Amino acid sequence: MQSNFALVLVILKVTFVSLSGGSGTESGGGSENVVICRHCGHDLFDPQYIFTLASPGSIWTKNNTLIGSVRPHVQLLRNPHGYEFEVVTVRRSVCSQQGDWHSSHSWFPGYNWKICVCPKCGTHIGWIFKKIQSASKTDSEDSFFGLILDKILEESTVSQLLLTPKSYRV
Repeated sequence: MQSNFALVLVILKVTFVSLSGGSGTESGGGSENVVICRHCGHDLFDPQYIFTLASPGSIWTKNNTLIGSVRPHVQLLRNPHGYEFEVVTVRRSVCSQQGDWHSSHSWFPGYNWKICVCPKCGTHIGWIFKKIQSASKTDSEDSFFGLILDKILEESTVSQLLLTPKSYRV
C-alpha cells in the first residue's frame, strides 16, 4: 500500500512539473530528467553522471535503454551470499552512506565499499566505492556509486507506468 502511495506522489510531482514547465530537478540545474528512488520518488542523480566501469567479477554485461537517451552499461554482479544485482555505475548521487568501509568481496578490485541508501526512505539502493588509498579522504574523483537498477527509475518514465482507463480514451 505504501509503495502505491509513493507511486501516486511521484506521478503528481511529474504532472505538476509538466504543467508548470519546470525541469523536475530539485537542484534547479542540470538536465531535464532525473533518476529517482523507485520506492519513494526522491531525486537521486542526473543521468549525465552515468559512466562505464566494468567489474571483472560481472556475470554478464549489457547496454540498457531504460534511462532516457543514455544507454547505461548494466552488469549482473553476485555477492558472496549468492544474491544477484543488476548494477549501473554513477559518478555522483545523493544516496546516504551507511556503516564502515569494507575491502573484502569488492566487485571492483582496488576499491573499498559501503552500503548506500535513499536519503529519504532508507531503501538500500546500492553501494559507494572508493579507491583503497583514499578511503579516508573525501575526494569525489576517487569514488563512484554502483546503484541497483531495480531500485531506481527515470522520472520521465513514471507516466508510462499507468494505463489510462478506456472510458478516458478519445
